[in-house]
Amino acid sequence: MDNHRKLTSGFSKKIKSYELSYLFAKQMNHGLQYKTKDWLLFEPSRFIYSFFALNMVYDIDWDKSFRECKVCPYHYRINTTKKIISSLDFIYSHNDVLDFKSCFYGFDNSLSLIANSTDIEPDENINRIDTYEDFSESESYFNNYLSGIESLKYDNFDQSSHYKLLIFTYQIRNNIFHGLKTIDMMSLEKQRSRLIDYTNIILVTLEQFFELINKKYNYSRAKNDDISQNFHSFSS
Repeated sequence: MDNHRKLTSGFSKKIKSYELSYLFAKQMNHGLQYKTKDWLLFEPSRFIYSFFALNMVYDIDWDKSFRECKVCPYHYRINTTKKIISSLDFIYSHNDVLDFKSCFYGFDNSLSLIANSTDIEPDENINRIDTYEDFSESESYFNNYLSGIESLKYDNFDQSSHYKLLIFTYQIRNNIFHGLKTIDMMSLEKQRSRLIDYTNIILVTLEQFFELINKKYNYSRAKNDDISQNFHSFSS
């Protein structure tokens, strides 16, 4: 497809709805309140909203979508791992992609996920072997996550490293959805810090995606007032 081909209004509007979900997760603080007590910031909510936005993106075959100028979802039988890999293939097949580490500084200028990775307590799920051998090297999700962190630390981060971080966040999502992480566990300070790290990994991935299609396909990015207008419309 010609990089300068104008997107149809319907296609662009659909992409904009995905980006608004990303901006909602990025910009909104999420909290909980117990009876008459003050509101408390609750990071798991932001993590889940971020993953919802990521889910919207990786469910789409973007190479086909931009060829046909319409949203083309993957067949339902394609598993999540392959969808995530395909999304990363799309992002990294373009030279214009934002550098992951530089982009991450926009969400966390201290790169705290490097220090926080030493406090993770492996569980039954993240100790499972990742069977996708091209990127996983037949290691556990946990060991691959640590490997991805090392790549980030020593500036040799690539698509394989990105996959290792992102697929690990999917395992954390499964832990939450399947009840392996209780509310009490997720409220612990160290766990809350790591959930911020996992959320930032997702948000950086989405920022890379939307900025890439802005450059390559003339997609007009959503603005801050777009999320405000949509939020007020929803709340009313």
